[in-house]
Parts: sequence; C-alpha cells; structure tokens
Amino acid sequence: MKLQHLLYGFIIFLAVSFFSCKDDYDNYSTNSSEPLSFSVDTLSFDTLFSTIGSTTRNFMIYNRNRDPLLISSIGFLHGDRGFRMNVPPERRDENGNFINVRISARDSLFVFVEATLDENLNNVPQFRSDEIIFTTNGVLQRIIVEAYGQDVVIFRAKVFEESITLSNEKPYLVFDSLTVNEGVTLTIPAGTTFFMRNGSWFNVLGNIKAVGTQERPIVFRGHRMDYLLPDIPYDRVPGQWEGMWFASSSFDNEFEHAHIRNGMVAMALESFEPDRLKMKLKNSVLTNVNGFLLFAENSHIVVENSELSNASGALVFLRGGKYSFTQCTLANYLPSWNSMTATGQTVVVFNYTFDKENNKVALPVEVGFFNSIIYGSNANAGEYIIVKDTVDYPDTPMNYKFQNCLLLKKDGKNDGEKLIDCIFNKDPKFIKSTPESLDKSKYDYIFDFRLDSISPAISKGDRSIALPLPYDMNGIYRLGEKGPDIGAYQWIKKE
Repeated sequence: MKLQHLLYGFIIFLAVSFFSCKDDYDNYSTNSSEPLSFSVDTLSFDTLFSTIGSTTRNFMIYNRNRDPLLISSIGFLHGDRGFRMNVPPERRDENGNFINVRISARDSLFVFVEATLDENLNNVPQFRSDEIIFTTNGVLQRIIVEAYGQDVVIFRAKVFEESITLSNEKPYLVFDSLTVNEGVTLTIPAGTTFFMRNGSWFNVLGNIKAVGTQERPIVFRGHRMDYLLPDIPYDRVPGQWEGMWFASSSFDNEFEHAHIRNGMVAMALESFEPDRLKMKLKNSVLTNVNGFLLFAENSHIVVENSELSNASGALVFLRGGKYSFTQCTLANYLPSWNSMTATGQTVVVFNYTFDKENNKVALPVEVGFFNSIIYGSNANAGEYIIVKDTVDYPDTPMNYKFQNCLLLKKDGKNDGEKLIDCIFNKDPKFIKSTPESLDKSKYDYIFDFRLDSISPAISKGDRSIALPLPYDMNGIYRLGEKGPDIGAYQWIKKE
C-alpha cells in the first residue's frame, strides 16, 4: 500500500513539475527594461568576392534576465544588401522576418549569417552594410553586419589557346585550372593578383611572362581572406591550392617581383633540355607550401635576388640539370601543426631520376649558389644534401659550387674548389624566424627574413658576384663602401 501511495505521489510530482515548467517558460517577461544582450555589436566579414557566397559567421543572443523573453521579430533593416541569416527554430512572417523566437531565462541562441554580394562594377573593394533589428517588448535593438565586396574575373577550366596579355584591372579567381597551351605566351602585367581555390593549379605547356614591380608585385595565393585562428589569416597558411606545373614543352618562363604562396608546391618543372633556359626567377618570393617549394628535373633555372622560404618538404629539390642561385635567401622555418620546428630540408640534389618502370636513369647536374643563405630551424633543414649514386653512376657529373654562402652544415669547411669563402653553422639572425615564445598557441606564422643588425651575413658577400645585382629585392643599394651582404636582403641602419 505504501508503494502504491509513493507511485501516485511521484506521478503527481512529475505532472506538477511539467506544467509548472511549461507555465514558467510561457510566462514571458513584458518588461521593456529587460533587453537582450549580444556577443558582438558588429559582425564583420572579410573581403568577399562578388557573386561568390561567404562562409557562415555567427553570433550569440543572450537573455541574462530571470524571466523568459519572446523576441517578436528579427529581420534586416534593408534586406537587399546581400546578407541572409538563420535563427533556429525557423518561424517566418510574410516579409521573411523571424517571429516569436523564444529564449529561456539566462539562456542563449545562435544567429547564423552569410553573404553573397552583387558585382560592384568597380575595380576596388566596395563597402556594404545592413542592420539586423531585434524587437522585444516594443524595444528595438540592432546588430550591424558589414563586408567589402571585390569584383573578380572568374576562370573555370580556363584554357589560353592564343598568346595574350591579361588586364590587371581586377583580380582573377581560379576555380579549378588555368592552362597555357603549347606555343602560347601568357603575359601577366604588374599588379595582377590570382586567387586560387582549393585544388586549383596552373598548367603551363607554353610560357608565362610575369613581370611585376616592387610597388606592384604579381601575386599568386589562396582565395580565402578570412582567418584560420583569431591571429592567423589564411594568407599565411600553406596547402590551399595545388601550385604551378611547367611541362616539358615549356621554356623561357620569366617571373620578376612575383609572390607565390599557400600552395601544395610553388613551382614544379618537368624534365626538359638543360641547355635551354626554362625559367628565370628574380626579385621574387616563394613561400609557405605543404610539399616541395621548387621542384625541377633536368631543367635550366636561374634564380636571382629572391627569397625561397618555408616548406614541409625541401625548399629546392633538383634532379639533374643546370641551376644557379645568386643573392638568394633560402630559409626553412615552417613548423608543422604538431611541432614547433621545421620538418623539411633546404636543398636536395640528385644526379639521377627514375623512368616509368622505376629504373634509375643518369642525369648530370650542375648547381651553384653564390652570395646566398641556406639555413633552417630543423637539424637537417638548413643542411644542403648532395646525393651521388657512386655505384651505378660513378662517372655521372655532380658539379656543385657554393661561394660566399652562409650554410648550416655540421662538417662544413672551405675546400677552395666547391666551398669557397663560406660561413658555416652561424645563425643568420633574421629579424623574425621564430615565435616570441615556445607556447604553440602564440605562433603567429609571421616571418621576416631580412637581416638583423647582428647578422654574420652582413658585408660578407663577394662584390664581383653582386655587381650584376646592385640593388636587393627591396631596392636597397648593396654596393656601398661596406660591400654586399649575403642573401636577398641588404641590411641598412635605421635612422
């Protein structure tokens, strides 16, 4: 009998509790002095490409009061500015406003916002904004939403079949691929920017003439302009697009004042005739990739006054061919996401390759580094590695020369023939190549490979080597009384 009474009592308790909770939830406050609170007062999108939808942003609505609130309406003030939102659970009126949105006492709700902005018919980003209006007990509150819209020229599987000079009035957004057919020259003027979507790549069977200026470089980068983490914009993050591939039919490519970053690779060059110039790279920056930065097989490449930095693989990976690097800075300090140190090497050179049947094929190689820095944060990252197959190809030429270079090499010593007037195992003292602390959460992926005032590379370059390159890549004169520095950047005393 007692058990039966207890059971009846428990059922009555649940029923009272249920209806009490329901009545309490529906007992909305009508007090106009109990407003909503918000996690932001302005929701800002990063620059968006016109006609291309944004990623979803969100903010929070808070009810910090003791009673539930009923938000009678949530909607845009204008509604025609390209912004849209969702407030679950979704209830809308005939005007598209969200109505009767309930929020419990001391509770919160998400609001999700996206944007697709119309074309501006303008070459520079244009500002767009709207307001989200919240009406609760006759009180109006508002959140501003804003964005800049950038018109772009969109390429989808674009193929250039005739030689052409592109316009630089608007940036280009490449969705999947851009192909330059064999025998075709694509001329890219100063100030042009290419935004590369995930998985997109340059397929060059002809050639590219990309000549920028110090003030108006040509930029190839990932398309995302938002942030991976609060202090890390996607523009610093590697692996966002595939990179640039140059076929065996491609030659006489020219890149000057070009910035290539964020790819899986920066440039990959397929086997060609090493006596014919395949590429000249000058006053340029290749940086932040998830694989090899510069990969080349049996090619002829000339690199001058350039920075090659930060790759998960080697910065320079060469199989046969002819290569020269003059007044360059090769620096590998890119950390992986689970490590504070770089995992890749800087320079790897082979005098053989593999055919389709995986058999070794001899490839003579000739490579020279002059007035250049080759360094990194990993024990092996800055050490150049020369590999020669002495068993199968003992007579295959492996000619290399390092003159007036700063190298990380444990057993480094000048030999008067292949290593001439080099500096070994001395930190180059870049302005910024390491985080401010060992706390991974504070690693901001900001690097500055210019020389600090205490760098051992200052005034240690060979003047005769620097004569054809009297200015560094930032336009600083390097042939003054104290002589040229080693690397792509000449140090100058701050006034």
